[in-house]
Amino acid sequence: MAVSRLVKKAKKGNKEALLQLIMKQKDDYYRLAYSYMGNEHDAMDAMEDMIVRLYENIQHLKKNDSFYSWSKTILVNGCKSLLRNRQSVVLVDEWNVERELWTIRHYTRLHVVSYKSIFTNC
Repeated sequence: MAVSRLVKKAKKGNKEALLQLIMKQKDDYYRLAYSYMGNEHDAMDAMEDMIVRLYENIQHLKKNDSFYSWSKTILVNGCKSLLRNRQSVVLVDEWNVERELWTIRHYTRLHVVSYKSIFTNC
């Protein structure tokens, strides 16, 4: 079935039509997501997010024939968002290392200050 007809059906709430559109390009979507995310798990997460966004926003698509470029733009933006979120997350192990380094630097300064005070008071 033509892309335009499937998009019209999807806009009317036909989930099967949306699924058919997605399945026709699933390999292209996966390759695109993988190229951004760098691993299978994150690529699949990005694709899942794209599917939800497509379902929620298909009514906003103005040109039915532009479905694939529109959906790939949504996928790329989703990948970028996931990557930004990944960078802002600090893992507990990393946080503990940073906290330990701060503690070491802090106590080292205190010891240096206390040694200086000992030597200046002599």
